[in-house]
Amino acid sequence: MPMILRGLPLAALLVAFPAAAEKIACPAEIKTSAAQLATPVDGWTARADSVPTQLSGVTFYEGAPKDGGSLAPDDEKHTKAKITATWRLAGMPSSVYWLGCRYANTTLTLERQLPAGTKECTVNYDPTTTVDGLPVIQDIACK
Repeated sequence: MPMILRGLPLAALLVAFPAAAEKIACPAEIKTSAAQLATPVDGWTARADSVPTQLSGVTFYEGAPKDGGSLAPDDEKHTKAKITATWRLAGMPSSVYWLGCRYANTTLTLERQLPAGTKECTVNYDPTTTVDGLPVIQDIACK
């Protein structure tokens, strides 16, 4: 006998079939211009190194990153092959969340506001490989 969904509230359908997680990817590597000293250091010569600036970490923020509202993960699960960190973004309905991508060998970050209504973000890391001493980010998914 076929199941009839007539009369079933939309909210019940949304709970039964939750939204799929959206994959978000920080650029794996960025190119930066040469760094400069604000003031010369007596007896030293400054030179910009050409070491690659690979993705080394992520930070989630409540509010604009410039305001410093960095969030710690709410949950972390560790296995030999994977670390999974989860941020539950359940602030006030008016809260705005951002993702910050950090890179090795530079102080530059890339920052992006997450879509309105984002409730949770999960980051998977590979603990067997590191960049700048941190496990490599495999993927980021938010829903």
